Parts: sequence; C-alpha cells; structure tokens
Amino acid sequence: MVHLGADGSVADCRIGVTGAGPKAQRARAAEDALKGGADVAVAAERASEGLDYIGDISASEEYRAHLVRVLAKRGLTRALAQAHSAT
Repeated sequence: MVHLGADGSVADCRIGVTGAGPKAQRARAAEDALKGGADVAVAAERASEGLDYIGDISASEEYRAHLVRVLAKRGLTRALAQAHSAT
C-alpha cells in the first residue's frame, strides 16, 4: 500500500512479507526508506533487513531473503505506478 503526499512523494506505505519466515512480517526498513525519499531500488534492497527467515527443504534463508528483495522491487514499482496514476 502506498499513499502519496500532495507533492507526489511517498507519505505512507506498508509492505507485508509472507512465506519467508515463520509468520507474516512487515518490511519496515523498506517502508522507512521510501518515506525518507529513497527510490524503489534502494527501498527494495532494504526490504530483507530485520526479518526472520526459515530455511527448509524448499529454500534456504538466503534465497528467501533474495526473493523478498526481488518481489519487493516488483511490488513497489507497481504500487507506485498505481498511486501516481490515481492522483
């Protein structure tokens, strides 16, 4: 979820992560980066910070962290495009 301010910058956002750890989590480092003016690439790189991961037969912890960054970039790109088109 992304809400833009009157100047077009990110005023608020929420990034949920599921399937990477033992429970659903928020990528607060990425949220803070976006609200602080970072671009999507920088925010997506921070999406995996501070999360709990599980490693199992399907995927290692490192791979799940990688997927969080990749999918955060995709999702944030779409969410920002939608937010800008709605204004």
